[in-house]
Amino acid sequence: MSVTDRFVTARLIEERCELHYECGGLWNIDTIEELFATLNRTCLPLVQAGKPIYSIADFSAAIPQERATAEKIAGYLKEAQRHGLKRTAIFGAPALMKMQYKRISQGITLEFFDTEREALAWLRADRTQS
Repeated sequence: MSVTDRFVTARLIEERCELHYECGGLWNIDTIEELFATLNRTCLPLVQAGKPIYSIADFSAAIPQERATAEKIAGYLKEAQRHGLKRTAIFGAPALMKMQYKRISQGITLEFFDTEREALAWLRADRTQS
């Protein structure tokens, strides 16, 4: 698999209201809809129930996107916030990816971490589970 080959996998831990996903590769303004569709489909039970969404993403294979694609991602993040996205923790992101994502995610509660363990600790820090 090439560094530019795009992929996305996602799973929901519904009882924790958590979306866990991994993505990477080079997307364009048309193919990025595949990524959005995967995340939307996975989160649908939370959206339908009016529950919050806490996401954690593995960006270890993520690469910076072309400007038009990045702007489309920015719009998606704002829409996700309107549908319940509360916090996003990203781990493993390369430096250039962090820079781009910080630029496009203004207004989103988001932090970057080196490890999944650190990311999960932050994501869950302000919530208690019954």
